Amino acid sequence: MFHPKIGDQLFQLLPEVYRTRDNSTEDAPGDLGRYLDACGELLDSIYYTLDQRLADSFPDVPEKGLTCQTWLLPYMAQLLDARLTSPDADGKRTEVANAILWRQSKGTFPCIEKVAEAVGRLDIEPQEGWKRVATTARIGMPLLRSEALGIPEDFDNPSYMAHPNFASRHPGLPSVTIDFRRPSHAIQVGEGKEIANREAVTKETKLKVKDIFWYQCHTHVYPCYPGTYEDVSRRTVDVRTPSWKHGHYHPKRLLLYEPIPAGFFEFGEIYPAKNMVITESTTLENAVIKGKITVKNGTLTLKRCAVREIEYSSNWQNKGAKEPIFIAEDSLIGSTTANIPGLVLMEYCTVLDNFDCNYIRASDCIFKGELNVSGKILAIIDEKGINRSNCVRFSRIPQDTFIPGMDVHPESFDTNTHEPPMFYKTMEFENNATSYHPIAFGDPGCGVLHPSTPDSIRFGAEDGGEMGAYHYKQYCLREAAILDKLKDFLPVGIEAALIPDHRLNEKPLSCEDKPGTESTE
Repeated sequence: MFHPKIGDQLFQLLPEVYRTRDNSTEDAPGDLGRYLDACGELLDSIYYTLDQRLADSFPDVPEKGLTCQTWLLPYMAQLLDARLTSPDADGKRTEVANAILWRQSKGTFPCIEKVAEAVGRLDIEPQEGWKRVATTARIGMPLLRSEALGIPEDFDNPSYMAHPNFASRHPGLPSVTIDFRRPSHAIQVGEGKEIANREAVTKETKLKVKDIFWYQCHTHVYPCYPGTYEDVSRRTVDVRTPSWKHGHYHPKRLLLYEPIPAGFFEFGEIYPAKNMVITESTTLENAVIKGKITVKNGTLTLKRCAVREIEYSSNWQNKGAKEPIFIAEDSLIGSTTANIPGLVLMEYCTVLDNFDCNYIRASDCIFKGELNVSGKILAIIDEKGINRSNCVRFSRIPQDTFIPGMDVHPESFDTNTHEPPMFYKTMEFENNATSYHPIAFGDPGCGVLHPSTPDSIRFGAEDGGEMGAYHYKQYCLREAAILDKLKDFLPVGIEAALIPDHRLNEKPLSCEDKPGTESTE
């Protein structure tokens, strides 16, 4: 029952004698209370309308209260001559709210970092490409003071520079040869005075637990984590077109290091392996099942779930192709251990291994392993005259996959792709060698598309987004939006490269730590 807020306030404003005489109970108001509720319902509508009208005047996201309606953002952007690129509603709000501020600081390094983080809703660590290019030292070339580089002025002390071991560490030296006497990596700094003393060089990384402050330790020595944001070594010029893999070391480049998306499995969380038995129709939402689901009866429905294994019992009664027995939306599935003896409906799902069923209707899905459809049907026309035969559209399916009845949907053949999906892998350092392994189910980054994935998968869904389980998270659209937005703010000739970095998912080393041996790439 609707209980107006202002109606209750009116009732509380009455003298106690009238409230006592009202025949109200704990569960429902009395006659007088219902009369005031009728008045309060209209007043509530007026109040909430005015409250929303006030919120619609401001595009940003307040700490509490209502936000403006999403459909108003394009009109506000048009008034400010701002081009919206973020696929996320909060990202668009930030674009509109900061349009004037960003335009005033256009082309500066801090502005570019803020734009990239706001549009992509990510923690970005940028590097200027010209600082990563090797230059030749010349006799008589003045040495730029360390204070101008944001480094403590101890390096400019004559007594400090008199010692060759200390002088070789000056950040202004155009040195390229690697110094193996000490490592280079990011170091955490504490709070209070330690941050204040290094205010010019301290940076911030946003992790799930808390914000981490750090600074770069040594610049002319060997990097502990090559290819990450902690690598500041200088290289020869790379003239290739910038991408996630190459073309980074160039005076006309801007390197943007981004953390690897966690997907369904958050960093630092432990997901115990557990099994589940379904004996009646069940709907699971936002669940992580790091085990097997055995379906003995009923329909299993998954919504934004991650399930390692699905099995239908052998005594399951085949219901044909008219009634679905398995429905999945925005879900990550490991594999099926047995054939699903009925109709399967899937939308925005990723299957990491083989998938077997009798009948299937899937859209915007990724089938990495084999897709076996064993139902012998040609076409099914329901009572409304709609064709209900097998159909797979806007999906990635393996080459030479045969699906019975697909010939009645010729338009679906052109929307599918056979190009292989590329997922993030685990990178391990062992015995001075690097090896890559698929991310295990239950670990962060499992099933997330790598930037090397073909665009036919990254932007191959019906609405232009990515196929698979993380379509609703819009990972690929966010990355594309960052590069597109920065075209309006980068200086002429500067190109940006977005680089996934596993180190941004981990805390920087402290003074007592040693470089780790395992990460995600």
